[in-house]
Amino acid sequence: MTTQKNYDFVPAELWSKFPHGWILMLKKSTRIALESSLLALSFMVLFATLVGPPHRSEWLYLLTAGLGPEVVAVWYIAFPFNPYRSMAAIGEGMRDMDKGDRSVAKLVALLKSSDAHRFLLKTSWKLSLLFFVPMAVISAVMQTAPIWRFGLDCVVRIPAFFFLCLFLLFRMELLAWALQNWKSFDGKSQMSG
Repeated sequence: MTTQKNYDFVPAELWSKFPHGWILMLKKSTRIALESSLLALSFMVLFATLVGPPHRSEWLYLLTAGLGPEVVAVWYIAFPFNPYRSMAAIGEGMRDMDKGDRSVAKLVALLKSSDAHRFLLKTSWKLSLLFFVPMAVISAVMQTAPIWRFGLDCVVRIPAFFFLCLFLLFRMELLAWALQNWKSFDGKSQMSG
Protein backbone atom coordinates (compact mmCIF):
# COMPACT_ATOMS: atom_id res chain seq x y z
CA MET A 1 0.00 0.00 0.00
CA THR A 2 2.79 2.43 0.91
CA THR A 3 4.69 1.52 -2.24
CA GLN A 4 1.65 2.27 -4.41
CA LYS A 5 1.23 5.67 -2.72
CA ASN A 6 4.88 6.57 -3.33
CA TYR A 7 4.49 5.86 -7.04
CA ASP A 8 0.99 7.20 -7.58
CA PHE A 9 2.18 9.15 -10.64
CA VAL A 10 2.00 5.86 -12.56
CA PRO A 11 -1.57 5.15 -13.72
CA ALA A 12 -3.09 2.10 -12.00
CA GLU A 13 -3.53 0.33 -15.35
CA LEU A 14 0.25 0.52 -15.92
CA TRP A 15 1.35 -0.30 -12.39
CA SER A 16 2.85 -3.75 -13.01
CA LYS A 17 3.47 -3.03 -16.68
CA PHE A 18 5.98 -0.19 -16.46
CA PRO A 19 9.70 -0.87 -15.91
CA HIS A 20 10.51 -0.46 -12.23
CA GLY A 21 13.87 1.15 -13.06
CA TRP A 22 12.09 4.02 -14.81
CA ILE A 23 9.57 4.29 -11.95
CA LEU A 24 12.41 4.76 -9.47
CA MET A 25 14.01 7.44 -11.67
CA LEU A 26 10.70 9.27 -12.16
CA LYS A 27 9.70 9.39 -8.49
CA LYS A 28 9.49 13.11 -7.74
CA SER A 29 12.39 13.43 -5.28
CA THR A 30 14.67 11.18 -7.34
CA ARG A 31 13.73 12.91 -10.58
CA ILE A 32 14.46 16.36 -9.14
CA ALA A 33 17.86 15.17 -7.87
CA LEU A 34 18.74 13.46 -11.17
CA GLU A 35 17.61 16.34 -13.36
CA SER A 36 19.42 18.87 -11.17
CA SER A 37 22.57 16.77 -11.39
CA LEU A 38 22.24 16.43 -15.17
CA LEU A 39 21.71 20.19 -15.57
CA ALA A 40 24.74 20.92 -13.36
CA LEU A 41 26.82 18.44 -15.37
CA SER A 42 25.59 20.04 -18.61
CA PHE A 43 26.63 23.49 -17.44
CA MET A 44 30.04 22.19 -16.33
CA VAL A 45 30.61 20.48 -19.67
CA LEU A 46 29.66 23.60 -21.63
CA PHE A 47 30.81 26.45 -19.38
CA ALA A 48 34.20 24.98 -18.57
CA THR A 49 35.02 25.73 -22.20
CA LEU A 50 34.73 29.47 -21.53
CA VAL A 51 37.40 29.52 -18.83
CA GLY A 52 40.16 29.94 -21.36
CA PRO A 53 42.96 28.03 -23.05
CA PRO A 54 43.25 25.23 -23.86
CA HIS A 55 39.47 24.78 -23.86
CA ARG A 56 38.43 27.87 -25.82
CA SER A 57 36.10 27.29 -28.72
CA GLU A 58 33.25 29.62 -27.96
CA TRP A 59 31.43 29.49 -31.30
CA LEU A 60 31.29 25.72 -31.37
CA TYR A 61 30.03 25.48 -27.80
CA LEU A 62 27.56 28.34 -28.26
CA LEU A 63 26.10 26.46 -31.23
CA THR A 64 26.03 23.23 -29.22
CA ALA A 65 24.26 24.96 -26.34
CA GLY A 66 21.74 26.69 -28.60
CA LEU A 67 20.97 23.94 -31.10
CA GLY A 68 21.75 20.76 -29.14
CA PRO A 69 18.35 20.47 -27.44
CA GLU A 70 16.56 20.92 -30.80
CA VAL A 71 18.69 18.18 -32.33
CA VAL A 72 17.74 15.78 -29.53
CA ALA A 73 14.05 16.74 -29.79
CA VAL A 74 14.09 16.08 -33.55
CA TRP A 75 15.84 12.75 -32.88
CA TYR A 76 13.07 11.67 -30.50
CA ILE A 77 10.43 12.84 -32.99
CA ALA A 78 12.03 10.87 -35.82
CA PHE A 79 12.85 7.87 -33.60
CA PRO A 80 10.26 7.87 -30.77
CA PHE A 81 11.40 6.55 -27.43
CA ASN A 82 9.82 3.24 -26.48
CA PRO A 83 10.43 2.37 -22.82
CA TYR A 84 9.67 -1.28 -23.63
CA ARG A 85 12.81 -1.48 -25.72
CA SER A 86 15.04 0.09 -23.06
CA MET A 87 17.57 -1.80 -20.97
CA ALA A 88 15.31 -1.36 -17.92
CA ALA A 89 12.43 -3.18 -19.66
CA ILE A 90 14.66 -5.86 -21.15
CA GLY A 91 16.17 -6.56 -17.73
CA GLU A 92 12.71 -6.95 -16.21
CA GLY A 93 11.39 -9.20 -18.99
CA MET A 94 9.07 -6.52 -20.39
CA ARG A 95 10.62 -6.25 -23.84
CA ASP A 96 8.00 -5.47 -26.53
CA MET A 97 5.16 -5.68 -23.98
CA ASP A 98 3.50 -2.90 -26.00
CA LYS A 99 2.71 -5.40 -28.77
CA GLY A 100 0.32 -7.46 -26.64
CA ASP A 101 -1.15 -5.12 -24.02
CA ARG A 102 -3.61 -2.34 -24.86
CA SER A 103 -2.77 -0.04 -21.94
CA VAL A 104 0.96 -0.32 -22.67
CA ALA A 105 0.32 0.21 -26.40
CA LYS A 106 -1.58 3.37 -25.46
CA LEU A 107 1.49 4.69 -23.60
CA VAL A 108 3.76 3.95 -26.57
CA ALA A 109 1.24 5.61 -28.93
CA LEU A 110 1.25 8.69 -26.68
CA LEU A 111 5.06 8.83 -26.87
CA LYS A 112 4.76 8.84 -30.69
CA SER A 113 1.86 11.32 -30.85
CA SER A 114 1.82 14.88 -32.14
CA ASP A 115 1.19 15.98 -28.53
CA ALA A 116 4.53 14.38 -27.59
CA HIS A 117 6.20 16.13 -30.54
CA ARG A 118 4.89 19.50 -29.34
CA PHE A 119 6.08 18.74 -25.81
CA LEU A 120 9.54 17.79 -27.07
CA LEU A 121 9.89 20.96 -29.15
CA LYS A 122 8.67 23.15 -26.28
CA THR A 123 11.13 21.49 -23.90
CA SER A 124 13.96 21.90 -26.40
CA TRP A 125 13.36 25.66 -26.68
CA LYS A 126 13.40 26.02 -22.90
CA LEU A 127 16.65 24.06 -22.61
CA SER A 128 18.23 25.99 -25.48
CA LEU A 129 17.52 29.27 -23.73
CA LEU A 130 18.70 27.85 -20.42
CA PHE A 131 22.05 26.81 -21.92
CA PHE A 132 22.61 29.46 -24.58
CA VAL A 133 21.76 32.73 -22.81
CA PRO A 134 24.22 32.36 -19.90
CA MET A 135 26.95 31.20 -22.28
CA ALA A 136 26.36 34.16 -24.58
CA VAL A 137 26.42 36.57 -21.62
CA ILE A 138 29.66 35.06 -20.27
CA SER A 139 31.24 35.23 -23.74
CA ALA A 140 30.22 38.89 -24.05
CA VAL A 141 31.49 39.77 -20.56
CA MET A 142 34.86 38.17 -21.30
CA GLN A 143 35.29 40.81 -24.06
CA THR A 144 37.28 38.51 -26.27
CA ALA A 145 36.29 37.64 -29.79
CA PRO A 146 34.80 34.14 -29.93
CA ILE A 147 36.98 31.71 -31.82
CA TRP A 148 36.47 28.60 -33.91
CA ARG A 149 38.63 25.70 -32.87
CA PHE A 150 38.02 22.00 -32.89
CA GLY A 151 40.20 19.99 -30.56
CA LEU A 152 40.22 16.93 -28.37
CA ASP A 153 38.11 18.73 -25.77
CA CYS A 154 35.29 19.00 -28.35
CA VAL A 155 35.46 15.27 -29.06
CA VAL A 156 34.92 14.58 -25.36
CA ARG A 157 32.68 17.43 -24.21
CA ILE A 158 30.10 17.57 -27.00
CA PRO A 159 29.23 13.84 -26.94
CA ALA A 160 29.17 13.98 -23.12
CA PHE A 161 26.71 16.88 -23.32
CA PHE A 162 24.46 14.99 -25.73
CA PHE A 163 24.61 11.45 -24.40
CA LEU A 164 25.14 11.90 -20.68
CA CYS A 165 22.93 14.94 -20.31
CA LEU A 166 20.45 15.76 -23.06
CA PHE A 167 19.27 12.30 -24.10
CA LEU A 168 18.64 11.24 -20.51
CA LEU A 169 17.01 14.57 -19.60
CA PHE A 170 14.64 14.31 -22.56
CA ARG A 171 13.75 10.68 -21.74
CA MET A 172 12.95 11.53 -18.14
CA GLU A 173 10.90 14.59 -19.07
CA LEU A 174 9.06 12.78 -21.85
CA LEU A 175 8.19 9.76 -19.69
CA ALA A 176 7.04 11.94 -16.79
CA TRP A 177 4.87 13.95 -19.22
CA ALA A 178 3.47 10.77 -20.81
CA LEU A 179 2.53 9.20 -17.47
CA GLN A 180 0.86 12.44 -16.43
CA ASN A 181 -1.15 12.66 -19.69
CA TRP A 182 -1.80 8.94 -20.24
CA LYS A 183 -5.36 8.91 -18.84
CA SER A 184 -6.55 11.83 -20.96
CA PHE A 185 -4.94 10.57 -24.18
CA ASP A 186 -7.26 9.08 -26.79
CA GLY A 187 -4.80 7.08 -28.83
CA LYS A 188 -7.26 4.99 -30.86
CA SER A 189 -6.28 6.57 -34.18
CA GLN A 190 -2.55 6.29 -33.45
CA MET A 191 -2.83 2.71 -32.15
CA SER A 192 -4.76 1.50 -35.17
CA GLY A 193 -2.41 3.20 -37.65
